[in-house]
Amino acid sequence: MNPMDVIYAWQSLILAVVIVGLTQGLKTTIEAVLLMRNKGTKKTGKELRGDIILIDKAILPLFPLVTGAVLAVLVPLRPEALATYVTDHAHGSKWAYAMWGAVIGQFADYLYQRVKRLIPGGESNARSASTPPTDPTPPTDPTPPDPTPDPPATSDPPVTPDPPTA
Repeated sequence: MNPMDVIYAWQSLILAVVIVGLTQGLKTTIEAVLLMRNKGTKKTGKELRGDIILIDKAILPLFPLVTGAVLAVLVPLRPEALATYVTDHAHGSKWAYAMWGAVIGQFADYLYQRVKRLIPGGESNARSASTPPTDPTPPTDPTPPDPTPDPPATSDPPVTPDPPTA
């Protein structure tokens, strides 16, 4: 069993997308509640969330790990290689599935970004479609520049050179 078979299995990718969705939903809910409680402030929800150290440094970083572990134990959607290994070596232990879920929770954002690049019309494809292609040849001007410059306009008479002296 190759660990990459477990990490990049379709069940792991689905679990990662669910974890990212739940985490983003929790962040948005926390920010909305903080904005409703602080109506007169000029700060954004992200700035208000950053002011509360417990939420920003403990709850949100641990949420994907805990959510992944709980979902991996409760939802019977597991990679075949992992299920075979757990059945043969761990006697069907739920802790093995919880550890797999926590690992997927840890790498959920990483996996989600990789999957999003594979989907046609994903974020990277949308960015490349919005920028026009670059042409290596410079654009040509339909009217060529005049090769003779205009003489400067002066009101002084032209200067004649002095005759040579012997």
